[in-house]
Amino acid sequence: MYMHIKDTPETFNNDKYITLAMVNDFIDRANKEGWNDKITILESITDESKPTSNFMDFLKKKDKRIYDRTNYQILPKISITFPHVKAHYIISNGLLNRLPAKIYTLKNGHIYDIQTKRYSDKGYDDVASIAYEFLFNIPLGYHIIINDYAMQWVKNMKDVLVKGGYVDIFGHGFMNINLPVNAWNQSLKKLNEKAGSGIYSINFILMQGYARSIDLKCYVETLDDYVHDAFGIRLYPVKLKHGLYYMTKNEMNIPKNKIMLKKMGYDDAYLSGRFMEPNNYYHMRIWK
Repeated sequence: MYMHIKDTPETFNNDKYITLAMVNDFIDRANKEGWNDKITILESITDESKPTSNFMDFLKKKDKRIYDRTNYQILPKISITFPHVKAHYIISNGLLNRLPAKIYTLKNGHIYDIQTKRYSDKGYDDVASIAYEFLFNIPLGYHIIINDYAMQWVKNMKDVLVKGGYVDIFGHGFMNINLPVNAWNQSLKKLNEKAGSGIYSINFILMQGYARSIDLKCYVETLDDYVHDAFGIRLYPVKLKHGLYYMTKNEMNIPKNKIMLKKMGYDDAYLSGRFMEPNNYYHMRIWK
């Protein structure tokens, strides 16, 4: 099933550079693994995000032979389950940010759930045990997101993926704990309040460790580094009316774009890239 996807600025993953990097990786993997028969791509999205724009259009232009063998299926519901198929490539575009998560801290030597305000015995379930091990290895007092549903998604995904298959996860989260404890916990408190609408940050440190613990290979990098490694260019996040969009510095300095961005409140310092905030959108690659 191939669905033609029109360009839309409603998801960070629609940028042509990101999509082209994904397509180039897909072609390289298909040739390397010898995928000469039918190939299946699954994309997990949320009710609000959009599928990766024109992935199949770019693939058709780059390699018509692989395009003709590829079956592209979109899984539109927020779910941690997969259809009964074997997939060569799975894309998660913002889904893991929408899956429920827990926020734990270590208190009096026990796991304490910040949301329910209850203690959780580390031996009671796997999630509490994982949380205890994680929290035991960082300074006392930090509140940490434990993406239990996202870990289950990864576990279920492993059963669907063919040998040599791989997964690209795109999402908002953290790969290091780089703030003092009070500042960190305050930022998580705000996030927890926002999570009433179902938006959680992804603990990519934990996700990487979990994937490796179930015999999957993986690495995590910023979305900016992913594109830079592919094309040698830097992308900058720009918040537009419909959401977050990525532009090159040259695109930001095109006169008509510059006028539009200034009308939206971006100043010259931002447009020159001098005061860019650290990139907290990540790309996680998992493979068998």
